[in-house]
Amino acid sequence: MIVSMQKKRTLTQSLTFTAACLLVVFSVGAQNLEMLRKETASLYQQGQYARAAERAKQAVRLAEDTLGPDHLSVASSLNDLALMLVSQGQYAQVEPFYLRALKIYERTSGPDMTSAATVRANLGDLYKLQYRNEQAEQLYQQALDVYERAYGPDHPNTAQLLIKITGVAFERGRLIQAEALAQRALAIQEKALGPENPALAVSLSNLAFLYMNQARYSQAEPLLKRALAICEKAFGPNHPDLGYILNNLGELYTAQGEYARAEAVQKRSLALREKALGQEHPNVAVSLVNLAGPYLAQDQYLQAEKLFRRALAIIEKSLGPTHPHVASVLNQLALAHYAQGQHNVVEALLKRALEIREQALGANNPDLATSLNNLAALYTTEKKYVLADELRERARRILNDALGPDHPRVAEVLSDQAYQWVDQGRYAEAEVLYRQALLIREKTLTKKNFELGTNLYNLAEAIGKQGRYEEALPLFRQAHEVLEDSLGPDHALVATSLHKEADLYQAQGDYAKAEALYQRSRLVVEKIVGEDHPGLALSLNNQAKMYRKQGRNVEALLLARRASAIARQRIANGGTDDAALREAVTNRTGFQNHLALLSLNPNQEEVDVIVDESLQIVQLEQMSGTASAIAKMAARFATGDDTLAGLIKRKQDAAERRARHEAKLLKVASRPSAQRVVADEQRIRGEIVSISQEIETINAELALSFPQYQELTRQAPLDLGRIRSLLKHGEALLVYALGEKNHLWVVRQDKAMFLPLSADVNDVSAKVAAARANMMIDANGALMRLDAGVLHALYQALMKPAQPHLDGVKHLLVVPVGALQSLSFSMLIATPPPAIKTSADYRKIDWLVKRYAISVLPSVGSLQAFRQFSKTEAAREPFVGFGDPLIGETEGGVRGKRGSLTMASVFRNPATQTDATTGAVQAEIADVDVIRRAPRLPETADELRAIGTVLKAGADTIWLQHQASEATVKRLDLSRFRTVVFATHGVMAGEIQGIGEPGLILTPPAKGSAMDDGYLAASEVAQLRLNADWVVLSACNTAATDGSPGAEGFSGLAKAFFYSGARSLLVSHWPVASEATVPLTTGMLKEYNVHPEQGKAEAHRKAMLALINTPNRPEYAHPMFWAPFVVVGEGGTEIE
Repeated sequence: MIVSMQKKRTLTQSLTFTAACLLVVFSVGAQNLEMLRKETASLYQQGQYARAAERAKQAVRLAEDTLGPDHLSVASSLNDLALMLVSQGQYAQVEPFYLRALKIYERTSGPDMTSAATVRANLGDLYKLQYRNEQAEQLYQQALDVYERAYGPDHPNTAQLLIKITGVAFERGRLIQAEALAQRALAIQEKALGPENPALAVSLSNLAFLYMNQARYSQAEPLLKRALAICEKAFGPNHPDLGYILNNLGELYTAQGEYARAEAVQKRSLALREKALGQEHPNVAVSLVNLAGPYLAQDQYLQAEKLFRRALAIIEKSLGPTHPHVASVLNQLALAHYAQGQHNVVEALLKRALEIREQALGANNPDLATSLNNLAALYTTEKKYVLADELRERARRILNDALGPDHPRVAEVLSDQAYQWVDQGRYAEAEVLYRQALLIREKTLTKKNFELGTNLYNLAEAIGKQGRYEEALPLFRQAHEVLEDSLGPDHALVATSLHKEADLYQAQGDYAKAEALYQRSRLVVEKIVGEDHPGLALSLNNQAKMYRKQGRNVEALLLARRASAIARQRIANGGTDDAALREAVTNRTGFQNHLALLSLNPNQEEVDVIVDESLQIVQLEQMSGTASAIAKMAARFATGDDTLAGLIKRKQDAAERRARHEAKLLKVASRPSAQRVVADEQRIRGEIVSISQEIETINAELALSFPQYQELTRQAPLDLGRIRSLLKHGEALLVYALGEKNHLWVVRQDKAMFLPLSADVNDVSAKVAAARANMMIDANGALMRLDAGVLHALYQALMKPAQPHLDGVKHLLVVPVGALQSLSFSMLIATPPPAIKTSADYRKIDWLVKRYAISVLPSVGSLQAFRQFSKTEAAREPFVGFGDPLIGETEGGVRGKRGSLTMASVFRNPATQTDATTGAVQAEIADVDVIRRAPRLPETADELRAIGTVLKAGADTIWLQHQASEATVKRLDLSRFRTVVFATHGVMAGEIQGIGEPGLILTPPAKGSAMDDGYLAASEVAQLRLNADWVVLSACNTAATDGSPGAEGFSGLAKAFFYSGARSLLVSHWPVASEATVPLTTGMLKEYNVHPEQGKAEAHRKAMLALINTPNRPEYAHPMFWAPFVVVGEGGTEIE
């Protein structure tokens, strides 16, 4: 904003100066030339830069025709034309005009005349815009020498040159010199013009800008307020020139977290400009962008986005779609989308900004480096490290060449790269870059600059992660000293540095020093943001871990309980499921520490108390990554009931308000002590408490009036009493937790146990992977030989501790986690296996399926959804099936083998529908060409016909080939059918981060759309209306991602089907042979159809046993054939 103000003043001075010259030399055509130049100035003031440039060109031609090519009037007109072109960003065309004007002045008046010096200064402005700072500084210095001789060192014109040199010193990273120059310019103007001259406003704003960039807000604010008062007195309170100062003041308030004040002054700036300049003036766009700032800082993304888009439209219309200012607004707009997790939109915006800057500014411009670094930051977030490395290296080279290797912007890129390398575990390489950045900052910044303190902190952390604690500790101490000096003792960064220093002392075993630092850190956090902030939970958890190491388990458990209570409350009060999941993930290691302490039971509490508490904590710890799919389901649910929709909207609004207030509190409480206002902090804390109570009231209303929505979307933990009441006689719930400590819960109607598991999590994962590797047919078409010892070892690790508590149990409900989500528990071996000489010997093995019916639950909380909310009147018709989609030219060899079909490929080139006004992404559309290349599955038609025969359904309920489309699925009333079967490929969650969602492949249309792209996604499944006892997902790996242990598998897609009205799912863990699948699925469905009272898990168990004992097919006793499918959801008996 300061640069814009300076450009305007430079233009005004140039026009005034050249007009004065023309009074002496006017002759023929002088009146027309005068008129053209005045019209040029008027059009510029109106923001009509293109028309102003045309008038300036006419003035040049007129002056040349009437006065000759070397006349002073030609030089003046050339100078005007150059300024017009600069305003349009046409920098490459400008230099020849300045150079020709300078040549005329020097030849006519001499090189030491002020007229030539003024053109040199204007040419310096151009070079500064092009980041040719060394050349700009030379020209400014030459002009300054002339001005000092002509006007004297204390003249206001000399001060104008000092202001320009201030700017280039800042750009070159010489902040100390820039501050001294700005102060000298201000002193000259105050002495020469008086303390209330409007010219002082620029110098005051420049000096304030320098202070703001060093977070010296208390010094910046009075300067800006003084500048504003001067201009208000000189021009009146409604002059548009006040807009620049108001914009800067608003940015200052935003930086300090005073969002209400920021919004007020930015709105005033916008109103002044709109009234004086019109709705579409470029300066109005500047005010719009600045007004978006406080909204963006408060997470009000839609409001910010609306302002950015209006600003973008103005800039594109007035300056053209390829102007560098367009790129600046695009970068701001990208921030709003990034905060909403819309990475595909962010990438498109950043790439467009990059293209504009490269085209307009050239391949070596520092602004281009900024775009490269922004895009690299996005790729770092998406774990696309190679792409990020390439972009950042190019940015570093540009900045190094343009600004020099010791510029602070080079340090920024080095620090960003180091941050990524820390994320990758490349600590030694990160350390090198942090050291390079530190050297730069030590040369260019004051010793009390917070950026220097942050650099020291990051360097210390990188060293500490390499185990070099003795080196890291003094750096952490130095970091928090610098941060405390620059930001005050009660700042969040100070608390973080204290906390990290404590972590290192804990790692060294120096618990006394660690405890003292943890206490200091906690006091700062509590003072800043109160007693329910996640930062406090982190501090409590780390101290609890230290106490556990010391054997101080009673104290440790007290802290862990307090930390978990904070996290639990924030999860419950999250405005969205994504917000709740973020809270859970943030505290995941804290929950694990809490569980480890409960397993020790240091207070010797009653068993049921410990079991109850630990069960609730593990439910929080295991909140899964299905939150985005659940949010889409919740949105669909909400649209069907106005009252529910209103409650959800109120809760989301309240959560957003609380987030804004917490951010505001963090800002205002982190100010230097002299600037803190205790009354303001208390008021904000009170408002946060009030909003939290409002959210709790809404939650209570949701639970009372809409329990189904609340239970299916909030993932609130169930207590032990509720779980017991949901279990039936002969059932046992097994809940697993794998991590630093491994645990198992066994819950029955009559008792519950919290048991330790001695198995190593890595060993379990390796054994699961080994077992799954045996579930294949090799390249020669032969069965892989089964390593039965691995499956027996898994039984001993996972089931043997539970066995004493399973007397009388017939049905196991398993809640797996991590690698166990990829395991079919039915194939575990309970007793030492016999030697396997022939396939028939597999029948002799004591498979777990011979002892128990087994079903799987996505989470503990889902038990209530199945048992309480899935009881609806049975559908009338028995069966509907979809399969054999028209895809591929080749048939899949092994049933369900997806080949190269992954979420990465399905969404390689996703199309999106974007709202023309808001730019919000409405739908992600799959790549129909990739879907079309998936292998054919013609044998699925036979399976569907066989199931239809078993269930006595008509042929008209089987949809094959061109009829097996997404459009067909969405068109049919699926709530009529008790059994719904999809015999096709599946693409599962977790295959690639941040892209797509799980779903099923169907016949793709010629061109994909949101309605039909051949991919039935989880959020679309959630919009179906089912009333199904069974949903069978056959011929695809639908239980896990791609078979990799630990990947999150069925949960996202299963939740979608459950939400839409399914009570149970049958899904597969690995590709299966066609000839075994038909008898398995049809046998199971027939068994359940004849005897529904036994439950689905038991029907599945009997079908597996029948397949194992198939006459004349001994190979079917291999678990590859009978164990791939699992029942997810309600698998229990229909009656007690």
